[in-house]
Amino acid sequence: MVCAQRRLHARQKDPTLATLLKRHGYRTAAFVGAYPVAAAFGFNQGFDTFDEEFHESLPGEQGAERRANEVADAAIRWLGANGPSPFFAWLHFYDPHAPYDPPSPYRERSPAVRTTARSRSPTRRLPASSTRCAPPPWTRTR
Repeated sequence: MVCAQRRLHARQKDPTLATLLKRHGYRTAAFVGAYPVAAAFGFNQGFDTFDEEFHESLPGEQGAERRANEVADAAIRWLGANGPSPFFAWLHFYDPHAPYDPPSPYRERSPAVRTTARSRSPTRRLPASSTRCAPPPWTRTR
């Protein structure tokens, strides 16, 4: 990774986890919630699917992003459309970053709940099988 003007850029010569897993037969997908990890900066390297359907921002706003529930929905659709073969999926939730603007009903709860509740809730909807991980093939003993 190279940091230039406060943006990270993935370098093509540096293998990513997605690249390594893809070489070992895994399907790879990324579902990202904000522009700082967009394909424009090389973060799509090694992913078969790179989903970054951001909402455009107005001048002076935080930047292009989307809520965690939208990221999770896209990942759930991808999981449902693909078979049971090994996969690696990266879900990037940006919501906890300031300024935090929680949706209802979290907005009405205490400030402590506001900072964490929404970012946790979308993952509870993922299929149980998607949360179990097998060790990567290169870590297995022969």
